[in-house]
Amino acid sequence: MEIINLCTKILNIMTTDKKSRQQTYPPANGDLTLEFPLENEDQLEMLEASLRDEKYKQQYTAKMASCLQSDPKLSLKVMMHHVIKPEVGLKFTFQGTLTKSSIVPYAFYKIMRSLIMSHFSGQLMTTREIGYMMDRATKSYFHNLKDRVQRRKRKQGIKVILRNAYLLL
Repeated sequence: MEIINLCTKILNIMTTDKKSRQQTYPPANGDLTLEFPLENEDQLEMLEASLRDEKYKQQYTAKMASCLQSDPKLSLKVMMHHVIKPEVGLKFTFQGTLTKSSIVPYAFYKIMRSLIMSHFSGQLMTTREIGYMMDRATKSYFHNLKDRVQRRKRKQGIKVILRNAYLLL
């Protein structure tokens, strides 16, 4: 019976438009149900809609707090890597372009920045330095994504060629 209810909820989410999809998510029980890293833009939209709920926002913040590292740049890169897959990240840049969206207005990114800012602000850096480091880390993260995806595709292509050569033997 639970499986049928779950399937009908999924079908309802898939068939509704974006506005109603944002209203129906997160689930009523408030559990963090999205699996990270997010695989497509629809999941990213669901995350954004879910972050409007205070309970879900606290769960997300706690999850991101577990990704904090020894410096702001590394922390931001680890968090971004944890939240979105490289294929999804290719559609974003720090400031936005004609073909790519800016990451700055998204709530999940704002939460990451505020968490890092509050964690590192009492240390030997000023908030301005921390902000600058996070801006640079975001830019370098998105710059390196394209190379990472191309390398992954190249490796997969080589594996296919080797597998086909092995089958021919």
